[in-house]
Amino acid sequence: MSETHYDRMMEIIKSMLPKIEKLPDNFYRSKKLVDELGLEYKQIHACPNDCTLYYDKDEDKTMCPICNHQRYKTKKARNSKRKDVPYKILRYFPIIPRLQRLYMLDKIARHMRWHMEDVRCDLNLVTHPSDAEAWKKFDVSHSDFASEIRNVRLGLSTDGFNPFGNSSVPVTCWLVFITPYNLPPSMCMKRTSIFLTLVIPGPNSPKKHLDVYLRPLVDELKILWDEGVFTFDAYKKQNFLMRASLLWTISDFSAYGMLSGWSTQGRIACPICMERTKSFYLKNGSKCCWFDCHRQFLPMDHRFRRNKNDFKKGIVEKSPPPLRLSGSEIISHMPGPIATYKSYPQDVKDSLFDSFMRRFRFAYEYDRSMARIVWEKTAQERFNQLLHNARNMARTHKRKTREFVSQHSQNVSEGYSGRVVEKYGEDGSSSSIEPVIDMDAWLCSTGQLKKGRVYGFGRTLDPCYSRSSSSASVSSHPASSSSSALVSEEHFLSIMRTEMRTELRT
Repeated sequence: MSETHYDRMMEIIKSMLPKIEKLPDNFYRSKKLVDELGLEYKQIHACPNDCTLYYDKDEDKTMCPICNHQRYKTKKARNSKRKDVPYKILRYFPIIPRLQRLYMLDKIARHMRWHMEDVRCDLNLVTHPSDAEAWKKFDVSHSDFASEIRNVRLGLSTDGFNPFGNSSVPVTCWLVFITPYNLPPSMCMKRTSIFLTLVIPGPNSPKKHLDVYLRPLVDELKILWDEGVFTFDAYKKQNFLMRASLLWTISDFSAYGMLSGWSTQGRIACPICMERTKSFYLKNGSKCCWFDCHRQFLPMDHRFRRNKNDFKKGIVEKSPPPLRLSGSEIISHMPGPIATYKSYPQDVKDSLFDSFMRRFRFAYEYDRSMARIVWEKTAQERFNQLLHNARNMARTHKRKTREFVSQHSQNVSEGYSGRVVEKYGEDGSSSSIEPVIDMDAWLCSTGQLKKGRVYGFGRTLDPCYSRSSSSASVSSHPASSSSSALVSEEHFLSIMRTEMRTELRT
């Protein structure tokens, strides 16, 4: 609806009302009235290529610092006096004033304490997120936050839609919502309790650049978590320091990939199985298929595991379900510039070793200590092998004059360096040799395999042996077999090396 249409509609409505009415005259007066309620929003200009926001330190820039695209559209000669028009505008609705307004009304402020003060009839029945294990574990881990029952627990949900309905114009507008879960079940899922936070403009989906548009929201969430804001509680008639935490996100599978950074397309789309997936490509259709991947999640004595006819022919499922990674294990899989094995944090090493040892059983603690010694040796050897491969690549593809042996070698090296800088930042620039090879970026630079060989490494480096998995040194994928107590260090070494080679080939 245009402003002119709105103004004429208000004139018609006012003509039908008594003379004592106080209805706003036009769109401008209506907007001023709403502004006094604290429902304002911020317009943040964005790069049309989704590179960055003109926000905070970049607010005054007129060109994108990443792709050098202009911030404003080019003016025509006849419109030279008009204001600059940006290519993209992000609408951001601050959440701090909206959370503070929840405590300004007596009734709602009283219900914001429901998650802690309400008496449950059945303790074994989950009627609210506060009954779930995730909520309880969070309260135990952050007791200072849980001590104030008025602190807000939030959930984030996001999805895209076509604002023009089922029109032929393919436009996608992306919305981000914040939901406070302190309220009882009858209130927290109502439209009045769900806050629209971000309106990300189209016409295309932000995809992997969603985190760029989430930046102002993340900054506010950091303030609410680290510092808090003083808020008046209308129910208790007192001020308190309100903090907030984001407990989880709710989205479909495609939006999950955008929020988490894990690609939900292709063969390793499952964020639980990851590289340990049992999916495969169809021979004729060349489509990825997840048929018969679910049996590993069934109990070990389930009859479906022994069924050889109704699933994959002649296959008996014996493997247990893949382990869910802990927070430190996920961090260990994140790529980063680690120059030596000793640079790994000790807690990450301990977590990886514990994951590896879940497949073994030992009768004596001495056997476990021997296994740790062999595990450390194997992990360090694997790390040094990657470093050796990286140095060999530099030696064999450059002359003594530091020139490349061919134009193809130079193109591959420059393409790889550019992808590493784009992916990991300037710390992995082309001026220094990468201590760990990112096989994903390397294969993108070299193209497809030739006779099973990786350009620059031959058969010495498995193409599926990526930077993230190699940095972990030992995969946490559980094997179906278990080992009895062993004493010999060499026996330990041979068994563990065999299993590690098997994991790398799968």
